[in-house]
Amino acid sequence: MVIDKLQEILELPMLLVNNFKDKALSLDHVQVNKLNNHDYDHYVIQPKIKYNPVTATHEYLGDQTIAGFNVRAMGAEVADHLDTIRQLLKNNQETAAREFYQRSGLPMEYQQIRDWFQTTISPEGVITAPRFSLDHRIHTVPNGKLSIDVDKGLERSFVENKQNFIDRTKESYGQIQVTDPYDIFSLNNTGTNLIQLGK
Repeated sequence: MVIDKLQEILELPMLLVNNFKDKALSLDHVQVNKLNNHDYDHYVIQPKIKYNPVTATHEYLGDQTIAGFNVRAMGAEVADHLDTIRQLLKNNQETAAREFYQRSGLPMEYQQIRDWFQTTISPEGVITAPRFSLDHRIHTVPNGKLSIDVDKGLERSFVENKQNFIDRTKESYGQIQVTDPYDIFSLNNTGTNLIQLGK
């Protein structure tokens, strides 16, 4: 029933209403704020890997989320398009990246995607590192999984290049529970309109 679904979504022990009709629930009206409350079957992510110069080790810290989808094919298509743009930008092919974006049908603005990979400096001189890396693949993972779980080539790519790699997510449960400070996105049922889900 609708009332039961609302209780489940809002995590309330009970819900008092004056009048309601039992009909299909439109999730367009449900406000989702924190990442931990998002409930999608698949996520578009990029592994977060930092280099530790003290130990000369590449440390996998978890994943950064871009978008959530219930339809895997839709998420995979968005991930593939974003990763193609990432690769073109990495190879300094700005014009090709912009042209691919124009053909891709991605709903977010090109400059927004471009800014994800750029270091920014505020008017006060504060330097902010890029949100995403040009070096790591953007792809999808099922709900509850990490890149390290589904991409066996992630660690192997470092080992084969004789680089030290360590999975920090296995050392502390809390490390992979940190809320992503950025907004994530989804698409409506038609796949054409972007929905900003919040942090």
